[in-house]
Amino acid sequence: MSTDAVQRSIDAFLAHDSADRLPEIAAPTLVLAGGLDRAAAPYLGRVVADGIPGARFEVLPEEGHRPFAEAPEAFNARVDAFWREVEKQD
Repeated sequence: MSTDAVQRSIDAFLAHDSADRLPEIAAPTLVLAGGLDRAAAPYLGRVVADGIPGARFEVLPEEGHRPFAEAPEAFNARVDAFWREVEKQD
């Protein structure tokens, strides 16, 4: 990518804000964050979860930006446990 294209992507990323749409999400939601994530700090995941009715927020404390790849067993176990709880509620 050219420098100009990278800058346009960064500008678009920084200008994007859809937080006002979070309350519209009605699906069961689990927001998982990596505790060591430097690209999307865990507090941002908390902001997202707080904006979604009934969402759950959890942190994988020793993982970074890609916990699904860094610790797939732990990540999948959390997701599986979440869906099992959702299924019990139905």
